[in-house]
Amino acid sequence: MIKGSTEAEVLEKAEKQLEIWARKEERERKKAALADLQQQFEEDSAELANRIASYQKILMHTLSIDDRIDWEKNKMPLTFGKTINKADYFRDVPNESILELIFFWKKNKRLQMLQAAEQRYAVAQQEYNKEKNEYDASAKEYNQELDQFKAAFESGDEEAVIEYVTKVLNDSEYLPDMVRDYEISYNKDLKALLIDYYLPSPDDVPNTKELKFVKTAKEIRDVPFKKAEFDEFYNGIIAQMTLRTIHEIFESVYTNAVETVVFNGKVEAIDKATGQSIEPCIISLMTYREKFVNINLDKVDPIACLDNLEANMVLPFSKLKSVVEIGTTE
Repeated sequence: MIKGSTEAEVLEKAEKQLEIWARKEERERKKAALADLQQQFEEDSAELANRIASYQKILMHTLSIDDRIDWEKNKMPLTFGKTINKADYFRDVPNESILELIFFWKKNKRLQMLQAAEQRYAVAQQEYNKEKNEYDASAKEYNQELDQFKAAFESGDEEAVIEYVTKVLNDSEYLPDMVRDYEISYNKDLKALLIDYYLPSPDDVPNTKELKFVKTAKEIRDVPFKKAEFDEFYNGIIAQMTLRTIHEIFESVYTNAVETVVFNGKVEAIDKATGQSIEPCIISLMTYREKFVNINLDKVDPIACLDNLEANMVLPFSKLKSVVEIGTTE
């Protein structure tokens, strides 16, 4: 309540009070906006940290996973999953009553409802049988094809080996935004698999290492990697993806079909000097099952491991320096 000796005095005090309230409201609004920005900063920082950590654990992620295809798990169940309950269609049909001897309309109504329920059930049963028969036939055909694929793979059929390894690599879980693709060829006589693997370019991976909340400017700013930091980060990504891919191939191919893997890691990028598209092979190596499976991958330094495997590479990988590709499966 605002009091004054005159109307003019009351109006003046009221205007001042409104100004006070307006300034207070503005301060509260700014305070709330700053709190919202702080919360966004914390959420975005946590998301970025998790993303960076995922890139740094590319190799570790796969070591606890059995990369072999589980043939039985991939089969369609032979038991049709749906059922039909006859009682559901007759739930609203009343039971026969002694009153029907007196009130014939009750009996007629019950019989009409019974007939309608029987018709609905007959239609539903027919549709159910059709769907079940189609499923049974589809499951049988799919499982037979899977068994044939398994037999072809285990016999070393070249197309089956390529298809098997492709499925294994496709099923390998990476970050959703990670660029990767591959072309596979296989030589049964040499028991050698060659993979041209298209790796992410430096522009495809994060260049922000953390976020900074600047209260005075009321904004969130990116803190980029220093050049040496980014080179180390990108080196780790390429090295881990190389080792992980070879590991997944050797572990998943449980037969003796693949004893040698040739890995050529390529990058699709733009030459900063010419603006032209380039596709350098930045890492190439050939390794053998007997040697590779004895490496304790959860304890190695990825770059040192590649060096020990005599990989052709020029560091840092961010230079996109093309190296000589090792051999072929021809």
